[in-house]
Amino acid sequence: MGGIGICVILIIFGFLHLLVQLGLISLVLRQEVLTTALASIIILPILKNIEAK
Repeated sequence: MGGIGICVILIIFGFLHLLVQLGLISLVLRQEVLTTALASIIILPILKNIEAK
């Protein structure tokens, strides 16, 4: 699950970087999206462990 999460983050980062370079989104929006995605990948396994108990 961790490897898939890292791959997803890298794909999202690359796509958002392209959008920033093209001027379609701001740098702040890119940072907000990446922070949310990273937090989700970190929190999801923790919530699954809590739910399993």
